[in-house]
Amino acid sequence: MQTPLTPQTQPLIGKFDNPVMRRVRYGPGAIEHLASDIKELGGTRVMIVASSHLAKETDLVKRVEKLLGGAHAGTYTGIAQHGPRKGVFEGAEMARRVKADFLVSFGGGSPIDAVKMITMCLSEDVTTREQLDKYVIQFEYPDKLYIPPMNASSVPHLAISTTLSAGEFSNFAGALNEATQNKELYIGDKLMAREVILDPAMTTHTPAWLWGSSGLRAIDHCVETFLSRSRMPFTDAISTQALSLLMANLALSSREPNDLAARGACQVGSWMSLYALNNVVLGLSHGIGHQLGGAFNVTHGVTSAIMLPWVMEYNMAVTMDRQERLAGAMGVDTTGMSDEQAGRAAVAVLRALVKELELPSTLREVNVPKEGFKKLVDGTMVDLLVATNPRPVKPEDVYALLEKAY
Repeated sequence: MQTPLTPQTQPLIGKFDNPVMRRVRYGPGAIEHLASDIKELGGTRVMIVASSHLAKETDLVKRVEKLLGGAHAGTYTGIAQHGPRKGVFEGAEMARRVKADFLVSFGGGSPIDAVKMITMCLSEDVTTREQLDKYVIQFEYPDKLYIPPMNASSVPHLAISTTLSAGEFSNFAGALNEATQNKELYIGDKLMAREVILDPAMTTHTPAWLWGSSGLRAIDHCVETFLSRSRMPFTDAISTQALSLLMANLALSSREPNDLAARGACQVGSWMSLYALNNVVLGLSHGIGHQLGGAFNVTHGVTSAIMLPWVMEYNMAVTMDRQERLAGAMGVDTTGMSDEQAGRAAVAVLRALVKELELPSTLREVNVPKEGFKKLVDGTMVDLLVATNPRPVKPEDVYALLEKAY
């Protein structure tokens, strides 16, 4: 259904904070600029934090080390999924030992978030878990929020991303607290990478399930940005264009990893999906996803594949007209459809993509037991992003969504 054009009747008033990142290089061959860009940023002793998969199963880590030449000071590959604190402290200890003045993250969201945490530990002189506790975001539903300040200058960070989770473009990081099994959040502009390199040729070894699921995470960013309470025309434009790029190219690039055009289009879509995150708040799909990751080790992209369709349906009561516009961005011909029909068509297209990517669509498939629902609900209700969901959320609503997703 074509949305009629109408003149603006109220002034547009707001604030948009541009990300503090200096540069994004994208496209085949972008990796060749690595050494010169780091030198331009003042790096002389560079430590790499890479995923163990890349280090063990490919020669890409050695290639990056070779590109750095004499500036390479060491490589750490001990970061596990969801970035447990143990790996953060080990990485920070190694960085101090090799006297690193620049960090490169190489891989998906876990090594990227881990480097953010390592730079914070280095800059803030954090060496113990008790010290790290002081920087965790404190939140009590619905509106009690405390973000601890970070006062020291940040060690520079360049991210080389091999998935579509887009964590390299945010000013926040998550780290798994092994004692509580909660993934805790940290926020601060000093956590932003100074530069990101998106080279599709560096992603061809990424497992298909990880590429596809991280692409679902980027789609989740687009959807929850467009439906956000704090949306604005600028973020609407970015999120819908990003959504179109991802929907058109994700399945193809998963089937054909050497299709660098489709692969690169997904990388740009992923970048755009998170560009405005400093300015908008997300919602319930991300909030539940944080708990599934921390408590049951479910990959974030998989949590989006399972929960986002249900959350879209849950929010439809208050976002139906917006979801009609999402349907168009997702490739649905909405001619003759009501807003509700178009919104439900968007959910159907999303579920079809999950199936095409051969990703889990139920909590049962990822071994989340019903006995764990209470822990998930309790954690969800103290997650910052749940308070900002377009439709107000109560514990019984989360229980109902988990039951549907089971």
